Amino acid sequence: MMHRRTFCLQSSASVACLLAAPWAVAAKPLPRIRELPLAKIRFETLAGQLNSTFHAYAGDKGWVPLQLVRVEERERAPLENPKALDADFERFSLVFAGSRAHSLTQETYLFEHPRIGRFEMFIVPVLTLDSTRHKYEAVFNRPVMN
Repeated sequence: MMHRRTFCLQSSASVACLLAAPWAVAAKPLPRIRELPLAKIRFETLAGQLNSTFHAYAGDKGWVPLQLVRVEERERAPLENPKALDADFERFSLVFAGSRAHSLTQETYLFEHPRIGRFEMFIVPVLTLDSTRHKYEAVFNRPVMN
């Protein structure tokens, strides 16, 4: 059983915290971004976001905007062994473009997209003749998830 003194102390501390916080922040719920493993995101979902903006968390640089500029699906070649262990794997690549002001290194980054959610993805810088932006590629060769 809680004593009156303990109740009053805890209640006054709670009220003090609410008064210290701006009302606009206290009134709005924080946005929840769905977190999921990249393995659960299907090719079709990623391909459907062509030309949309993703954000990659780059430590001191903060959230760096990257536009998905190309999606390529690779079909199995006619001469490939249909009984190979990876014969039924999905194979595709994503190419992102970002500002020259925020270059990223080859690394796994935390990505965020408003429709998909938050996930980790490995990207590699790729050479480009475009002098206005950097490009990055993510390559997939993985079992199809059902």
